[in-house]
Amino acid sequence: PLTYRDERAGEALREAVRRSLAKTRKQCRKVDPAVDEVPAGLPELVDRLRAAAAAAGSVGSSKAVEVGTAADDLASLIGAYRRTLLLREALRLLAVQAHAANGNGFTFGRLHAQQERAGRVALRDLRKAGKALRQTPVGWLD
Repeated sequence: PLTYRDERAGEALREAVRRSLAKTRKQCRKVDPAVDEVPAGLPELVDRLRAAAAAAGSVGSSKAVEVGTAADDLASLIGAYRRTLLLREALRLLAVQAHAANGNGFTFGRLHAQQERAGRVALRDLRKAGKALRQTPVGWLD
């Protein structure tokens, strides 16, 4: 199959994976569990890398499938971190409501702390997965 530039589709897809991989690696270096946030743009870059790797894998590149699997791991870790953010906010609101009703918000505080710890773990694992992605051999992209 040919693209609009009369290049083979595999070559164009390798270039798309190469670019997405480089940008994603660069953003993964910025992940810092102490900051407690995912760098801006990283989820979009991971999605782009997943799509490019899936497309390259569909034309027979087994290495692209490996990159796609690594991108899936990154996406699941980003999702886990985002879930902890949502849970922390919900627990904070429940604690405020319990306090306003003269109840005890201690349990909500403990659960909030557990979710905060889970968020730090997710960011730490995201950083490790980013390092593993940076060590992915890219010779097949040349």
